[in-house]
Amino acid sequence: MEQLISQLRGALSGTISTSQTARTAVRRDGSLFESIPDAVMTPATAADVSSLVKFVVKHKTSFPKLAITARGAGTDMSGAAIGSSIILDTSTLSTIQAFNGRFIQAQPGARIDDMQRILYAHNLTLASAPSNQHLTTLGGMVANNSASADSFRHGTTERWVRALKVVLADGNEYVVRPLNKKELDKKMAQPTYEGRLYAHLYSLLNKNYDLIRNARPHTTKNTSGYNLWNVWDKENGIFDLTQLFTGSQGTLGIITEATLEAVKRPAFTGTLLVHIPSLRKLDLVLSTIRRHNPLSIEGFDDLSFMQALQSHATLRKRLGKREYIKQQARLTSSALSLRSSGNQLLLAVTVDGDTQDIVLKKIESLYDELSRYKVGLDISIDSQSQTQGRRMRQSTLALIQDQITTWHASPFIDDMAVHPTRVAAFLPRLQKILKKYSFPAIIHGHFGDGNFHIVPLKDVSSAKERAKLEPMMRAISALIIEFDGTLSGEHGDGMIRGPWLPAQFNQEVYALFKGVKELFDPLYIFNPHKKTDASWEYSMSQLRPEAKMGQKR
Repeated sequence: MEQLISQLRGALSGTISTSQTARTAVRRDGSLFESIPDAVMTPATAADVSSLVKFVVKHKTSFPKLAITARGAGTDMSGAAIGSSIILDTSTLSTIQAFNGRFIQAQPGARIDDMQRILYAHNLTLASAPSNQHLTTLGGMVANNSASADSFRHGTTERWVRALKVVLADGNEYVVRPLNKKELDKKMAQPTYEGRLYAHLYSLLNKNYDLIRNARPHTTKNTSGYNLWNVWDKENGIFDLTQLFTGSQGTLGIITEATLEAVKRPAFTGTLLVHIPSLRKLDLVLSTIRRHNPLSIEGFDDLSFMQALQSHATLRKRLGKREYIKQQARLTSSALSLRSSGNQLLLAVTVDGDTQDIVLKKIESLYDELSRYKVGLDISIDSQSQTQGRRMRQSTLALIQDQITTWHASPFIDDMAVHPTRVAAFLPRLQKILKKYSFPAIIHGHFGDGNFHIVPLKDVSSAKERAKLEPMMRAISALIIEFDGTLSGEHGDGMIRGPWLPAQFNQEVYALFKGVKELFDPLYIFNPHKKTDASWEYSMSQLRPEAKMGQKR
């Protein structure tokens, strides 16, 4: 392998390393898995990505395990940012190339925080920027079809991608953007690799149009499988290949540039904290809140809220000294109210407006309507700075992963979603499964979207506990199917949920996913063992061997 890598070095302007230090530094992401690669490549230009793909294709027959896994910040929770062959570290491709009106264009390694600073200066924001945007890269956000707390109103990343540059399996870089039917016909008529690719994909999508449309999960957000239902819009005559790559986790090609549309940044926001005493009231409360069109509806159970508050030092660091002092009494009061009153959930409903008066009127209107349901209510008005509920949810999972000393935060059922109208019926059934397998867990997430981050707090290092993972996943998968939901609302399939795609989608649809994978990646060089070619046996073989209690990621 070293001799092969030496040949590759001569074709690059960037670097490639096989040192133990470089390889072990990227062996993990935010998931339960680890995999030490053979080499780590840091490209200097997009041309290096093309050179790498062409090199791997050339030598794939002689070295069958050769493959490429693109990696940004390495925060992926599904195991999609690790691999055993060549890791493509895109953090060096970090240029923000253009900003024009509401559109921003950048390379995959650009940090979302850096992009947001440019946009904030123009009162704009990336609508789908996730809560850990200080770590997230643009490539990772697009590849995972990420979402923000504001996804209730703004949707996931797929809604805001306007164009991509992608290196495909022939090693060339292509621009993909929405095409009308005339443009599509012209593209398909070209006697080129690109033309044939479009023609084959169009044929597959058009032939199975109704099957694909009906396969879409009945949820407001989804990043399981491939977004085939978003590519060919027969009614409007639009063929949008950006939708296929968004959420594909680098399994169909490598993104080298993305153009996203930004939205107006809220001038003022306010939060209404809603204490829910019983899940029986949840549907009524959520439907009432949704009618008011808030910016977001975030939820916590009592355990997640209390656990975060116990981490005083980290909470102070994350919120800042001034904000910590300002909010600590209110946050503690809210948490104690949850615990002492027997309330099961806390909803943080954020509204926005051009003035504080508008925000206050919106909150008062919602307050008056919810008061009839005998739920606890608490109002907080803020400017553009994050409100207490939003800041708390953004920090909760990170705090737990950093601070818990008795359990290990194990993300494997961390991202399921059902239709928002079915949340109250779904949660008790889910809790019953967790109880059956003795997996204590926190529940938080985007309740307005029916998207839950269920984080079991359990040591999975023992054979006894690992043996529970498969039957628990099987039971939860069956529950998701019953509710016409999805195993992943925004975190992706990767190694942890990829093996369950055949269960979530019927065999006909899964065969279409496989067909698309083989069309774009016939040699399986792009991020193997994820999504359609994931297997439970392989994934379990990559579990971290020392997933000990209380260890940091």
